[in-house]
Amino acid sequence: KQVVAKGFDALKFDLDSIVLLTGDELNRPLTNDEVARMVAAVKATRHEVGPSIDLAFDCHWRFRPSDAIRIGRAIEPYRVFWLEDPCPPENWRQVAEVKRSCGVPILTGENLALTHGFAPLIESQSVDLIAPDIQKCGGLLEAKRIADMADRVGVGFAPHCIVSPLGLMASAHVCATAGFDVVLDEHF
Repeated sequence: KQVVAKGFDALKFDLDSIVLLTGDELNRPLTNDEVARMVAAVKATRHEVGPSIDLAFDCHWRFRPSDAIRIGRAIEPYRVFWLEDPCPPENWRQVAEVKRSCGVPILTGENLALTHGFAPLIESQSVDLIAPDIQKCGGLLEAKRIADMADRVGVGFAPHCIVSPLGLMASAHVCATAGFDVVLDEHF
């Protein structure tokens, strides 16, 4: 509520931190109780900030596709802006299955590099938004190429940035050159 009162109209939270951190999340199914705790957090957040605030939730690649689908379906009623990194993006077919199976927009890509790393996700439209980290993906020009590739097929661009003011400025420059609306991720 305090952040919304300061004028922010979009918030992002870590959804995966609600479950017991065993390190084995990808190797075991989530329990019904764990999924219920995540859904309760999303519901409570939506209730507290109201319907006009965009809410995004990050899963940090922690879940198997079947569990990511369970989570996505369960949080659909709360009009989530995006579900970030519900499962590892390296297997774009799994990410695509999550996208096809629930009505929550899916975002991923902060650890991918170069246009070659993003091409399968973008060309197959396996995600709704991509989040290249300018410092990791290959720099300013490569990020611009990735944004252009996404624009051609209608995939959104939300650069990931958790670094210094220099990294923030690099991300802002890429956004300024994008030929379409961008969504800003992390500390913008």
